[in-house]
Amino acid sequence: MKVLIADDNPKPYYDGLIAVLKRERPNDEVVLSGDARDAYRKLKADADSPFDVLILDEKMGGGDRDGSALLRHLHSQPLPHQPAIIYVTGFMNEIPADQVAHSGTPVTIFLDKDSDSGTALFRALLLVSRQNEGLYCHPSHFFGERFVDLVTADVDRILETPLSCYLDLAQQRLIGSLLRSFFTTLRLRRNWTADDVLELAVFLSEGLCRVYNLPDDIVRLVRKFVDCEEVLYTIPRYRDHFLHQIKVFLLGFVLLNEINRRHRVDGQILGQSNAMKLWFLTALFHDLGYPFEKMKSWLNGFVLGVLRSPAEAGSQQPLVPVEFNWGVLFGRRYNWYHLERLADAICRLYSAEDSKTRAELLGGLGEFVAERPDHGLYSALIMQNFLRVRLDDSEVDPLAVAIALHNISVSRVVRRAVGGQLTFERDPLSFLLMFCDTAQEWGRAEFHLRDLKSFGPSYAVFDSLDWSCGGEVVSVNLRYGRRWNSKEVNEWKQGIFEKELLPLRDVWSSGPSSPLCFSISYSYGEDMAGRATLDILRL
Repeated sequence: MKVLIADDNPKPYYDGLIAVLKRERPNDEVVLSGDARDAYRKLKADADSPFDVLILDEKMGGGDRDGSALLRHLHSQPLPHQPAIIYVTGFMNEIPADQVAHSGTPVTIFLDKDSDSGTALFRALLLVSRQNEGLYCHPSHFFGERFVDLVTADVDRILETPLSCYLDLAQQRLIGSLLRSFFTTLRLRRNWTADDVLELAVFLSEGLCRVYNLPDDIVRLVRKFVDCEEVLYTIPRYRDHFLHQIKVFLLGFVLLNEINRRHRVDGQILGQSNAMKLWFLTALFHDLGYPFEKMKSWLNGFVLGVLRSPAEAGSQQPLVPVEFNWGVLFGRRYNWYHLERLADAICRLYSAEDSKTRAELLGGLGEFVAERPDHGLYSALIMQNFLRVRLDDSEVDPLAVAIALHNISVSRVVRRAVGGQLTFERDPLSFLLMFCDTAQEWGRAEFHLRDLKSFGPSYAVFDSLDWSCGGEVVSVNLRYGRRWNSKEVNEWKQGIFEKELLPLRDVWSSGPSSPLCFSISYSYGEDMAGRATLDILRL
């Protein structure tokens, strides 16, 4: 691999990277350049032996010396072989988003020059080098081609027109540049593995964390969750959750932008200038506590299977019964303080602040900490633990409530305690997470279908996102990609729709005066033209 570093101040920032490359990849060639003009000359001069990667700094003296100027050159005078571009900057919000967005030259990865940048740069270079190994996987296998089209079209719109859910147009364009870079890279470089796509998604997540100036330990949580997920994949029936969280964010990103264009949430939390920040945190970390939920059953099976003593002859009871208090193990560090803050925030939100409601809510939530670990509740507790002293309560409370409520086990307890349905009208952030989390099934193995008699593993695909009745009804349309017989249709209706989906209507609704109604439609068939309707979940 041949690497060009364009930075007017390369030392000591790149010393660690160069040392690691010499040790781990001694055949790689690294060339330094001090500004954009010199870098472009080097790129043109080495046409017979082109550079694979360009590491590009932004600020290198101003004018045509800066990184954005090189992007313009590469667009107006393209090279026969365009290198992958890793764009680095001292601060993510200093990226010239306007120029990057309109340069027409795709950036592979955006990186912030933080204390961990040497490690991040090496990870980025490894990702690029793997792209040259002849492996192939199209992004539609993970995200769905129609969904990618939907998101990228919306990205183009936010580059031009200010929306109230962002701090300003500059922030919109920076976020748009990161998202467009992500999908452009996936589409232009067609030799991806599943691990490569996951790694690129991690870079996207880390970049968005930097846009919102989130603390380093939150950024590190992204990497920790991905590392932990490698273990979770060994658990039977486990489905991906990191890419799922990314897709939940992207679906909500499109919905939130459109809702604000239509002025359906003016004066509410989703219409505020920090709305997309709250949505990003809520969506990206809503399954962070999944290891707590899954590890309990896994450890029970392993530890008790090893330690349980044999039973006496003719008896089913062990000689020495062994029982573990998983509540002590899983709940001890997430103390009562965080649970009380969560319960108080829910009570305030639903105007149910009497002592009886609070006590019932704490008792119900406590069961999901000690006895039956729930990933939504644990995710909320973890985020409170990291954010309570870093963000204002006005931001921490709504995102913690939304994350806790997205799983129906907890939301049922809350509905019972507050004495009424949970609604988009009263709590739009929580509703949006529940809706997007439920709708995001495309590209994921539907393991519930394995419990049905006629099915093997099956996948839904994303068909469309529709707005009807003058924009008052929004529907996510999902389709299973093969023709079903009547037996399979009945099994799906009874085993999936009635068992897993319809119960949501007992807990959630749009609300009696909501400006929007939400639905998810399910169909089957090999293409959109030949699809047949299964059912519609209206909330």
